[in-house]
Parts: sequence; structure tokens; C-alpha cells
Amino acid sequence: MTPRWQVLIPSGLATLFLVWAVWASIDLAVFKIRAALASEQTSIFAQMRAEAITGDVTRAAECLEYTVHYYPSGTKQIPGSTLDRIVERARAEAAAAIIDHLRRVTGLDLGDEPQPWIEQVEYLYRSARENRSEEAPAAGP
Repeated sequence: MTPRWQVLIPSGLATLFLVWAVWASIDLAVFKIRAALASEQTSIFAQMRAEAITGDVTRAAECLEYTVHYYPSGTKQIPGSTLDRIVERARAEAAAAIIDHLRRVTGLDLGDEPQPWIEQVEYLYRSARENRSEEAPAAGP
């Protein structure tokens, strides 16, 4: 008969290895999901940047607002993680490019923060639309 420890030690090691393998597999699966989410997020920022530059000023402001508020840090990624930093860097770069575009086409300089641009462009173009609708002749017989 074999001593009990000759059976227990290999069984214990096999159990530990199995637990580690399951944990590593789950960790890898979660990372792949987070990486796919990060890829999707950065693609959205690139799309918003392209739409802002090819659209009118109002569309650029809409794209800026969408970029700034689209799943903020900590919603799809772990805050401060490598993937979160990659996503937030792409967000900041897209927002800066859109702001640079707005600065060029409007002649305004409202700084580098997105919110003043979003609010000002919305206010200016809403006012302009309201003025145009007031000046338009009423359709009649």
C-alpha cells in the first residue's frame, strides 16, 4: 500500500493546476471581450471625427458631443486599465481634432474643452434656424 502523501500531493497539484487553468481561461475570455469593446469604442471615435470634418458645423458639434459622452471611462472598461487609457486617448484625440475643425470653420476660439463648443454651436445655430423660420414668408393661398 502506498503512503497517503504520495497520492495527496499529486492530486492536490493537479487540482491547483486545474483551478489555475480555469481562472486563466476566464481571464483571457474577459480580456478578449474588453479588447473587442475597446476596438468598437475607438472605431466610433474615428467615425465621429470623420463625420464632423465632412459635415456642417452643427453636425460637427453633434459628433463632438457624442464623442465626449459615448460610454465614459469606467462604463465598458475598468477605470485606469490599459484598455481604458487607450480608449480615453482615442476619445481625447478625436475631440481635439473636432474642436480644431470647429475653430477653423467658425472662426471662434472657445478653448480646448468640448463643452463650451457644444453649447455655443448649439446656441448659435438654433438661434439662426429660429431667425430663418421667422423671416420666411408664410405659405398661403
